[in-house]
Amino acid sequence: MNHPEIIENTFPEEIYSIPPKPIVAISIPWKSISEPEKALLEKILGAVRISINHINVIHTAQLDVLKWPNKPSHVLAFGLEMNGFSFYEPFEVQGTQVILSANLSALDQDKDGKQKLWAGLKRMFA
Repeated sequence: MNHPEIIENTFPEEIYSIPPKPIVAISIPWKSISEPEKALLEKILGAVRISINHINVIHTAQLDVLKWPNKPSHVLAFGLEMNGFSFYEPFEVQGTQVILSANLSALDQDKDGKQKLWAGLKRMFA
């Protein structure tokens, strides 16, 4: 009993693909992030018009975007390194825009680092 017309008429609406949320990758567990560090992260995200409620935060020791099943459009990595890539310089990995930064506690004390990150984020989100 194969009735393709039943299948075609059961789900007549278009199917939409919801893109994965941007990812903030951090090198220490979220519960270890201090309130000032969280406030800094909120400011950084707000500068590119992203709410902290509209991201996924992952704790990882190594940033390997190629192994992720759902590729986000953007990754902001704090305290993580990738061979061959510099802090504050956006780059692309299989359609995902990535920017690396010092960890949030170091960045909070580094005015020059914040300026470089802002310059990189402007290019990344242009």
